[in-house]
Amino acid sequence: MPDAIADAVSKLPRPVITALQNTPIDDLYQYSRYLTVDVREIRLTKGSTTESLYAPKRSHLYRILGRGDEYEPQLTAAISDEFDADDTFYDVGSQFGYFTTLAKACGVPDDRIHGFEANDYHYRVLNRTHATDGASITHAYVGERTTAEMLALEAYDGDAPSVVKIDVEGYEYNVLRGMGEKLDDVRCLFVEIHPKFLARANDTPRDVFELLQDEGFELTATEHREENTWESLSDAKLPQDHAYLLRAKR
Repeated sequence: MPDAIADAVSKLPRPVITALQNTPIDDLYQYSRYLTVDVREIRLTKGSTTESLYAPKRSHLYRILGRGDEYEPQLTAAISDEFDADDTFYDVGSQFGYFTTLAKACGVPDDRIHGFEANDYHYRVLNRTHATDGASITHAYVGERTTAEMLALEAYDGDAPSVVKIDVEGYEYNVLRGMGEKLDDVRCLFVEIHPKFLARANDTPRDVFELLQDEGFELTATEHREENTWESLSDAKLPQDHAYLLRAKR
């Protein structure tokens, strides 16, 4: 069924949509979407391993995988090279579970895969993706401190991660600040940098860079285009008007 509810809501004035976000009305809206949207199973193949996940038929993810292309090719290639059977993976901003499923396809044990998703609609699809395996899926906003509405990763009851992906549309710096000692065990970390979204939270890309460099990470960056390469921050031409990928390794 087409996502008629989302189509109708999209016609509301932007200030109204913003005011309703993260309210009980928004929760009801997201749940209604889940009940009415056509969510389908789709295959993800990595090497000789094939796993399945669920995604709305109208989603960008479903269209990309459905025609046999690779979703987010730069990040997919880089993070796949990092995964091994000894890793614990945290995916902060999991959406429908592409990267949690990719980790599983790359040999990370499912009971060492942890997905975090704040959006109720996305969470319900994500939970369906991992309904029959041992991955830990948490419905929460992840941030700098633990409150009634937010989870700081340092307070999360799970093994410390070795590989982390963060994509939370502007709150990446807060997520990193909330990791505490869990950041000590991270070998490789990928962060989606949204300059304009960070500014809405009164943060900057430089805040993210300096925090990670102070923790001993070496940083490289790339844009999403498949032909681009990872470059050191001193060489990378970082855009200010759209998102790009940051990789931190040590």
